[in-house]
Amino acid sequence: MREKAVKFGANRGLVGIVAEPTVPVAGKPAVVLLNSGILHHVGASRLYVRVARRLAAAGHATLRFDFSGIGDSEPRRDTLGAAESAVVETREAMDLLQTRKGGTDRFILFGLCSGADMGFKTAGVDERVVGLVQLDPFAYRTRGYYVHHYGPKLVSVDAWRNYVSVRVRRWRAKREAARRVPGAVDEERLEYVAPEYRRIFPPREQTKARLEALLARRVQLLNVFSSGMPDHYNHERQYRDAFADIDFGNQLQVDFIAGAEHTFTYLPDQERVLEIVDRWAQRVFPGSG
Repeated sequence: MREKAVKFGANRGLVGIVAEPTVPVAGKPAVVLLNSGILHHVGASRLYVRVARRLAAAGHATLRFDFSGIGDSEPRRDTLGAAESAVVETREAMDLLQTRKGGTDRFILFGLCSGADMGFKTAGVDERVVGLVQLDPFAYRTRGYYVHHYGPKLVSVDAWRNYVSVRVRRWRAKREAARRVPGAVDEERLEYVAPEYRRIFPPREQTKARLEALLARRVQLLNVFSSGMPDHYNHERQYRDAFADIDFGNQLQVDFIAGAEHTFTYLPDQERVLEIVDRWAQRVFPGSG
């Protein structure tokens, strides 16, 4: 496996690392790894480095790069928004790999969280994408989600004790606020909301339509979920249940790594990701060598 830093893009402002197999395997698609949020191309806890090298050792050329304005890449000089520019830059990354010696016109896109979102979006507009690996992608609550979420709490004494404690503290806070400034607080509407980041998922029907378009093109899908999105996903069957009206055939594999953080920080969880991705790639893209 050989690694080389590259600059590419319309203004050569994008920076990435190409990893090429020592012995290329004919028929293997190249892999492009997409930034998660503002994390640069090494990925969370160097996960992207390990994935890129593992797949390169298996015969895939890989490129992990930074979107414009992140890590080593320069800011864009136009007015494109981040979501639009990410698609443009991902396609430029594919162009780079395609034009290199022994390049291919078949690609797998790999991403965690927002990187998964950008991969999904790019796959919908570029037919060179034949595989999509998404870590913690879009998720939609199902009946099974609520059973897994509330079921254990209904029989937990600690959960009920915590519920009552929270309600009492909230009631006391309201009364105290009203006592200090009489008439200035509407006790019925008083809320205490901590600031938080919310990842916005598109409507399920929109995601369904995009999935069906990818399946019609025979794109292979691998979704790996962690326990790090408890507000959205909590058991392995949930994704298939959310899209029970889609016939995925043999084009979808879903894995759930219970106990893993959203960023797959711990090495055992990363090893599990590497194993899943490697085996999936070997199964669906065995190459012709």
